[in-house]
Amino acid sequence: GLVADDIVHAQVRTADRVPRSAYGVRVPRTGIEAKFSLPGVSALALLGHDLTVPASFSDENVDGAAFTALVERIELVGDPAFGQGDGEIVVRTRSGAVLRQRFPHTRDSGTVASRVEPANQKFLAIATPVVWDNAKRLRDLVADLESLPGVDEICALAQPGTNGV
Repeated sequence: GLVADDIVHAQVRTADRVPRSAYGVRVPRTGIEAKFSLPGVSALALLGHDLTVPASFSDENVDGAAFTALVERIELVGDPAFGQGDGEIVVRTRSGAVLRQRFPHTRDSGTVASRVEPANQKFLAIATPVVWDNAKRLRDLVADLESLPGVDEICALAQPGTNGV
């Protein structure tokens, strides 16, 4: 597979009308900065991190030498061929190969059903360290909110550091 040292240069190509300020932090130094940085999320993705997992945006991942070197080799390019939210990443490798991967506008792409499981996984990854064993029950209750007689159980389960009622 592709490793960071194989990447000579990468371009993230987006709509040319996207303002440079929308790219976020050019060279992120912390995990939270990387989360709000197009070069940062691109580098993390190229390094194999699953961006749907909140722990991917750790300071440790951003402090690493591989991330630091790679983010410097990522160029942001406005391209009139792309509409708002669409784009591609183009990677040139040491062997001279050019790899392209289009990315759709994720907020509006796919069906609602196709986004449910990733959302559930993300919720559990975030909620489990806070509400422990209650995370799955809490997720199920919120998913069926309109049929609940009240929110008392949700409030009890959502208390940080407890196991609910």
